[in-house]
Amino acid sequence: NFASFSNRDADLTDLVADGVDIDSVDGEVSGTSFSAPWVAGAMAEVKGAFYSAYGRELTVDEALLLLQSTGKAMNLTGEVPGSSSQAGQGYVELDLASALSAIQDVAELKLIGVSV
Repeated sequence: NFASFSNRDADLTDLVADGVDIDSVDGEVSGTSFSAPWVAGAMAEVKGAFYSAYGRELTVDEALLLLQSTGKAMNLTGEVPGSSSQAGQGYVELDLASALSAIQDVAELKLIGVSV
């Protein structure tokens, strides 16, 4: 579920990442300042993995499309899928493992709209 301090505008939120109770050297921290690095790191990770696999760099739009297409659908209130009739019609939660797996599947990449 979304934290109480999370943005609730699906038009302004491209990808959702955890921002609550993140382990740090100072203990657990929370906030959108901690979810943004997860998304930035995921972008770098998929761009690097794609380059290693195919010898070309993904554009930012392609990397975002890949992360959105392989993420976990959430509903408009930011709840997990299945918790309302609107599940999957709002936000997408980052799933880096699924994105990295998709990079190894040319057919899936084609379905997503990413050319090799």
